[in-house]
Amino acid sequence: MPPPVVVPDPAVVETRAGPVSSARPPDLHVRCEDRKSCPAAVGMLVFARDPEEPQEHPQRCTATLIAPDRVLTANHCIAPSARHAGASCSGAWIGFPERGPEPERWVRCGRVLVAAQAEGDGALRQEYAVLQLTRPMRRPPLSIEPAAAEPGSIVTVVSVTPHPVYVHGHALSTRLCRVESPEIATEALGSEAGKVGWLSSCPIDHGNSGSPVLDYEGRVRAIVHGGTSRAYAFGVTSLVPLASNPD
Repeated sequence: MPPPVVVPDPAVVETRAGPVSSARPPDLHVRCEDRKSCPAAVGMLVFARDPEEPQEHPQRCTATLIAPDRVLTANHCIAPSARHAGASCSGAWIGFPERGPEPERWVRCGRVLVAAQAEGDGALRQEYAVLQLTRPMRRPPLSIEPAAAEPGSIVTVVSVTPHPVYVHGHALSTRLCRVESPEIATEALGSEAGKVGWLSSCPIDHGNSGSPVLDYEGRVRAIVHGGTSRAYAFGVTSLVPLASNPD
């Protein structure tokens, strides 16, 4: 088997809907590609970089509601200056799709509660962030199981659809992936590869970072933060925090 080629931080991709507004949600829409399999608690995180690094368009990742006013995502899905507890994330918005009785909703990010990231660059690190929203959402959050999923088990990954052309509409889609032991990765990439989780049959594209990895009971077991395209179809994952409601 050829060694996986890790693409660090493939999370973000520019949209073409203009810059994020601090006064209202962006002119974007997010929907479920398949309403039967799309969790209502998974949405799209849209954000802008730091003011000193201006850009024309916002970027986006995937985020998961883990409490009425808290979402879980990858740490690199927020601005560099906000990657620490207590930082403001008011320039970001999270959009949740229409699902059952709940219409599409957008809510602004308030502050960063947790921002865990190991030192160093690239995808061979554990990272996640818990963000507090400015108001609670009525849709049911997903529960967290912090233990790693067993190698060989089949999990569901829910992601913002990584289509190369975006205007206003975005879709959330689900796919099945297989949890792999890190042994093959460590043989090819060294001991650092053992610090993260690995998924096979799971191509990762821009926009997928922050995607929840769900077990058969629908619990969040990890989040995607890196990976490869369809040539190798490996996903790189981080474990998630034990507390859904950190202080």
